[in-house]
Amino acid sequence: MASSTGGSAMQEDQRECIRVPLATVALITKVGEDVSRPVRVHDLGIKGMGIYTHAALRKEDQLLIELALPTAQNEAEIVSVPGEVAWIEPIQEGVQYLVGIKFYLLFELESKLQKYIDHIEKALNIENNEFNQEQI
Repeated sequence: MASSTGGSAMQEDQRECIRVPLATVALITKVGEDVSRPVRVHDLGIKGMGIYTHAALRKEDQLLIELALPTAQNEAEIVSVPGEVAWIEPIQEGVQYLVGIKFYLLFELESKLQKYIDHIEKALNIENNEFNQEQI
């Protein structure tokens, strides 16, 4: 059974880095289990990510997250990221949860992830600037 960390995790945002919105799917596997579950990604940052899931997770559960990051050749590179459940916020009790995951990254993987996040931020800034110019 999932539990909240006390208060709304969204209201008590203590992130160390910026997260970018991201609509994609990742696979998560609890350490020690053989079953991978697809989850919807809410946002992504260098230190962690937010996901939507129906799975009952607990704070401090150890996970392996599989993400598909695009390459310069417009292909996808699958990266496996170790992490831990930092907080859980029920959206529909017993049905769906918003979960914050803290990453444990090695330098090489952190560098790949940072390049991808920078790419998303740049794309979002271009879209926002185009939108703002259309409003003028």
